[in-house]
Amino acid sequence: MGLRERKKLERRLALIDAAHRLVEERGYDRVTVEDIAAAAGVSTRTFFNYFEAKDDAIVPFFMATPEGSAASEFAAGGPTGDLVADLDRLVLGALEEWREHAERIATTGRLVARYPQLLPRRVAGLERYRVEVTELFARRAGREKPGPEDIVGALTFVHLLRGAIAFWEADPEGREPSRQVERVRALMRELVTPPSP
Repeated sequence: MGLRERKKLERRLALIDAAHRLVEERGYDRVTVEDIAAAAGVSTRTFFNYFEAKDDAIVPFFMATPEGSAASEFAAGGPTGDLVADLDRLVLGALEEWREHAERIATTGRLVARYPQLLPRRVAGLERYRVEVTELFARRAGREKPGPEDIVGALTFVHLLRGAIAFWEADPEGREPSRQVERVRALMRELVTPPSP
């Protein structure tokens, strides 16, 4: 990441942190875009370079799958060429990204629980993420339009990721999130294996 991109990311995170802090202190209805911008040390115009509305800063979209990332490598058929191994690498990369923003994501969750008007934004973000991952699977398979296999692949990715996070959140002092992936995979296998006759 170049200097310009780093500065943009820092400014975006500063706006998110300011939005979270102000809403936790004052309440959702008592915080404006102008308040958030001032708390982050930028102009209101600068705020709108990063977010379309107040809710976008309170419930930001962290887990993007941009071009040039491990996600693009996955879509191109790599890095190993084996779907399961590459899926694991994609999940581990997403876990690292989640860990980087874990506290912000946790704060977002608390605010959504406290202020139900934020829930549509949260749901839209999660759905956007699932659609992006579905498109990665379709690109990897050479399909212009995602098929059922791509939907299942994306759901598997999401469940592995969310399951590993859930195990870590339940026991933060336990195994690292990345070590929870196999635990989730084993549980998923157990749940989908039909009982013996």
